[in-house]
Amino acid sequence: MRPIAGTQKMQIRFQLLRRLSHHRRFAYVHAGDLGKWISPKDLTLGQRPSDVWNLIKQVADLAA
Repeated sequence: MRPIAGTQKMQIRFQLLRRLSHHRRFAYVHAGDLGKWISPKDLTLGQRPSDVWNLIKQVADLAA
């Protein structure tokens, strides 16, 4: 993730959707920190044009 001009802070949110075979609509999966905003540990990240935030996100322990 790279900042856009005027960025004050960086955050990212992961949302996972699922659809049961007999339903037409998708629904959010609520587990762990899915759907919650995550910020980098360095809160000043995103204020300089050269800032880059790399995040590896694993989603585990979901019901099959």
